Amino acid sequence: MMELKIIRILAFLFCLLAAAYLYLHVSLDFENNEERIKVTVVEDDKTVIRELPLGSKFRDLGIDSPVYSQEYTLHDNETLYLENDSESNRKISINTAAADALIDLPGIGPVLAERIIEYRCKYGLFEYIEEIKNVSGIGDKKYEKIRDLIIL
Repeated sequence: MMELKIIRILAFLFCLLAAAYLYLHVSLDFENNEERIKVTVVEDDKTVIRELPLGSKFRDLGIDSPVYSQEYTLHDNETLYLENDSESNRKISINTAAADALIDLPGIGPVLAERIIEYRCKYGLFEYIEEIKNVSGIGDKKYEKIRDLIIL
């Protein structure tokens, strides 16, 4: 009778250990298979490829940039250009720029900058430069002023 009790206790402990092992093994394996993205960062003559978890934001790169919003969601195989050329030669990405950078464009104030960001959030990234004219308040005249100053 005592032997049967010991066998049951040992069987219970074995099952408990096996369950703990499987739980830890599956949990660790899941973490290791987390979907990742690759982002290329180009700054002047230096290129760095970073691997980050899916859903990472620009802030996760640990870089300050007036061109990219810290809340911008990075995409797989994306290339970010962080050239330190003069302010007058720098173009602003309408797909990634923060409101502060958009305000630097002629005729774009805080309200229009927010509308551009809202448009990106609602419809996704701009597919072509001229699509910015779909933002309320940006017509042909304003577009002509900023056309050469913006990129995707």
